[in-house]
Amino acid sequence: MLEKIKKIKKEDLMLNILIGCIAIIYISLIFNDSLWGDEAYTMVMLKKGFGDIIKATAMDVHPPLYYFIAKIFTLIFGYSVAVVKIASIIPVILTMLFVKSKAKKLFKKNATLISVIFILLIGISPRAISMAVELRMYTWAMFFVTCSGIYAYELYQNPQNKKALVLFILSGLASSYTHYYAALTECIIYLFLIICLLINNKKNWKTCLIFSISTIIGYLPWLPTFIKQFTTVKQGWWLTTFNVDSILNTMKYLFNGDFVNIYLILVAAIIVGVIVSLKDKRKDKDMWFAIILILSFIITVGIGCIASKLIRPVFVERYMYPAAGLLFLGISIAISRSEYKNLARDILIRINSSKYNV
Repeated sequence: MLEKIKKIKKEDLMLNILIGCIAIIYISLIFNDSLWGDEAYTMVMLKKGFGDIIKATAMDVHPPLYYFIAKIFTLIFGYSVAVVKIASIIPVILTMLFVKSKAKKLFKKNATLISVIFILLIGISPRAISMAVELRMYTWAMFFVTCSGIYAYELYQNPQNKKALVLFILSGLASSYTHYYAALTECIIYLFLIICLLINNKKNWKTCLIFSISTIIGYLPWLPTFIKQFTTVKQGWWLTTFNVDSILNTMKYLFNGDFVNIYLILVAAIIVGVIVSLKDKRKDKDMWFAIILILSFIITVGIGCIASKLIRPVFVERYMYPAAGLLFLGISIAISRSEYKNLARDILIRINSSKYNV
């Protein structure tokens, strides 16, 4: 028993050191004051009072919660680019710590492996480092959406868990008040949870009704503004084209870099491995959770792409980032539940067969 406790403490220390190293890398990047257009807009917004922020965001295409959070940081630590960059770094670190803590409870013996893979994916994947210090709302949206996905799983495991129910509702509302594509992902999470709860036990309809109505009521104050913004975007917006190249760029976005093809091959191999393994793990709830997480990400991106083709261009690659935590967590769980030798063999075969295309 004592050896087991020592092992857990050692693994926890290792994960904390890993998170700390990533945090140091991020902090080393906060001293660059170079900004692009939307980041400059953020700094302008943060000079306003909270009431004026609401008025300004109502005339923009985003909800206001991120600006409130960043504004609080500037009030406490001072108005500067470095402070606002730290405000963007913190939710990434919080996401790592949150997944690490919840993995112990939800995934038991696989917790450490899941945490390591997730921390590496969310922390140092090609897109992650630039997003972590961007003066925008994407990292906070990713944190809230990831929390929501995990609380949904807790609620599925125990529909009577009042704490998980409240936190699920609050994280869902926080996501929706941070970014509209985060709100879209929340709709998908809610739909999956309702389906799973009702399949498991039709008596769970009360729980489904509670979190659905509570979320609608919580979002009602902003709903008229959202409808007005959506109408404005539908009639005209700065994005004018969405073509095949846009779709291809979307597929590569999270892993964009010198080794993008290798990253995509690895992700594809893992997803294929998950699907194949389901025939032997039909009752594996963790594996099904991984599938739902990955599907939530894919459906979010798919809806954005379809809307951009059928209505008008409304999807930019960075809008997928709020759902990235779900994708990375799904991949992490999938790897932990797969047969390592077979998975490694399949990945090596795929890399070897495509090395001339990389």
